[in-house]
Amino acid sequence: MKVNRKAMSAIRVLLLMNEERSNWCSLYRAKCGGFHPWIKNQCKLKSPQAKAIQNCIFDLKEGFRTGVVSIDLWNDPWLDVIPLRWWPTMFDVTELSKISKVEKLMEKGEWILEKIDVLFGNMLIDRIKGLKIGKQTEKGKWVWGSSRNGELTVRKAYQVLKDNNDGTEDMNFDWKRMWSLKVGERVKYFLWKLAWGRLPTSGWPYKFSGNEEDKCFICNKGLDVQNHIFFQYEIVDEYWRLVEKRMRINFKHRDSWMEGGWLMKGEGFDLVSAEGLLAFIAKFFWLFWKNRNKVKYEEVAWNIGSIFNKALNETLVFLNKMADQEQKKPDELLKKDEDVRMMQSRCCLMVDGAWKEGVFAGCGFVVMQNNHVVMKGQGLEIAECPLHAELKAIWFGLDNVRKKGIRNLLVLTDCSNALKLIRGDDEVP
Repeated sequence: MKVNRKAMSAIRVLLLMNEERSNWCSLYRAKCGGFHPWIKNQCKLKSPQAKAIQNCIFDLKEGFRTGVVSIDLWNDPWLDVIPLRWWPTMFDVTELSKISKVEKLMEKGEWILEKIDVLFGNMLIDRIKGLKIGKQTEKGKWVWGSSRNGELTVRKAYQVLKDNNDGTEDMNFDWKRMWSLKVGERVKYFLWKLAWGRLPTSGWPYKFSGNEEDKCFICNKGLDVQNHIFFQYEIVDEYWRLVEKRMRINFKHRDSWMEGGWLMKGEGFDLVSAEGLLAFIAKFFWLFWKNRNKVKYEEVAWNIGSIFNKALNETLVFLNKMADQEQKKPDELLKKDEDVRMMQSRCCLMVDGAWKEGVFAGCGFVVMQNNHVVMKGQGLEIAECPLHAELKAIWFGLDNVRKKGIRNLLVLTDCSNALKLIRGDDEVP
């Protein structure tokens, strides 16, 4: 999940690093400080979003590139993929520390060879001379090195973060299959925690269990971790033998549902449909976990046959219920689906205005359709008060949308007084 959170922040990374002159970038940098790939922990405001953006930048630092001119000689990777301060053994540190910018090593668009020969060793001189020099007035701009246009997308960021991951966060797991299982939402959420190893056993974390030795409280033999709970101790093995006997199914492996992958991919199933059996096994996991907690905290005796029958019955009831809904949809459900389709085809215009004492108001709008951004914009308008700013924002958004020929709009604003004015209500301050 951490990989996903960092990757989703990638679309904002280069905008903040390059100090884009937009309202939200200016406000974000004012609150959180600067963002640099090789200098961490600059955030003043420790918000989750700021941390995710900063961690994304730092984890992807070796992929960012910048121009040669007007950049920090020590902290920016202008000579290699890492900054000079990370490998200060191949040059004269004492003399070089007096220079802050790379442009100090150049004159009239050319390298000052005498200065380079004194400051850098022979191994680096040829590399420096081979660097392309832009215009002296050009400011160093960060780009994503492996992209032709220099842009960083969520997909590229996710791929790099996934490749660099040590394996603890990455799993070859069919999440789409899991969320489409024919089970209730509570069971799916439970499976999600099970897949990520976040069930409150004494193995994760210790505070959920009083067992300091981390032993299974039932058999007191193995560790109290997920694989042991659902596959390894005797009471569970008895259940799997019962499933194989009653349903005539031979499982290829039971040791690890994550590594084996049989639960999601349906390997080893012979006589029963994969969809129904997956739902049955998922239901068993859920009921077995609840019964285990009852045994621990309420001193209830085990009854593996009862768990089997309950899991099977509830699964069949749920599958039959879903089949009935798919075959015979009531008129109200059909009408509801039609309303949803109409709403999805309609564009939603979200507007917002910000006013500070003075004469200007910041106006912004976003147009979305079917959960996709169709267009967006921002600008400054003259306003006399916060309410005036909100009205200006609505006018600004509608004017831009009208020019694009977009119709069938649903306008959203967080200012109720602005809506009252538009509707002609009398009770407006």
